[in-house]
Amino acid sequence: VKPASPTTMAPYAEIDGKVIASSPAIAIYVATQYGMMGADDWEAAEIQMCMDLVNDTISAFVKFWFCKDEEEKANLKKSYMENALPRLLTFINKRLDSGKQWLVGDKISLADIMAAQFLSDHVEKPDEISNDQAVS
Repeated sequence: VKPASPTTMAPYAEIDGKVIASSPAIAIYVATQYGMMGADDWEAAEIQMCMDLVNDTISAFVKFWFCKDEEEKANLKKSYMENALPRLLTFINKRLDSGKQWLVGDKISLADIMAAQFLSDHVEKPDEISNDQAVS
């Protein structure tokens, strides 16, 4: 229990005497402060869309990774490998397919950071991504 946190949970950040909790809220606040939430409201919505897709993929991974029942774990992993992970990788490839450098707009955003962090976590588990799924 973290009494200083508004939610009594970590993570939380104190910024200019104000306290905010939750990783996504902190990330969005910091990204906004540094101009990484898009050039306009549309780009901000696209960044949020990318973030939601990464978070959905992480949730699918966590579901199978921590599942205790071996049969259910195998089914959840199969779903992750055949649905959630390819959905994210296909999305990223389509966004970058036209030679774009960034997922949204013309500069780095929170969407790029989240996608890169997720993908770097998978570098340590290369057997989870086949050659046909890799980001090109």
